[in-house]
Amino acid sequence: EHRGSLRDFLRGLGNEYAMNLLHLSGVALGRSSLLNLPRVPWRIGTSTVSYLTDTMGLVAGEAASLMNHLTFDDAYVERQRQIRSQK
Repeated sequence: EHRGSLRDFLRGLGNEYAMNLLHLSGVALGRSSLLNLPRVPWRIGTSTVSYLTDTMGLVAGEAASLMNHLTFDDAYVERQRQIRSQK
């Protein structure tokens, strides 16, 4: 039994439906992967940075190896290998 104007009754009924809709939307989004979408750019960015740093490390290592071979001094190259293996 409702006591009040028709406008108050319709406003209350609308509020009940709106709250129920918000609750059900929250439950549905909580179970879906839509909330993971904001994480995608972050994961792509970290993967890209990781790839770039690995590539720069590889290039630096290859350049160091090339410099070792260009010295033509086998004793120097062997000393450097020993120093690196002790680290």
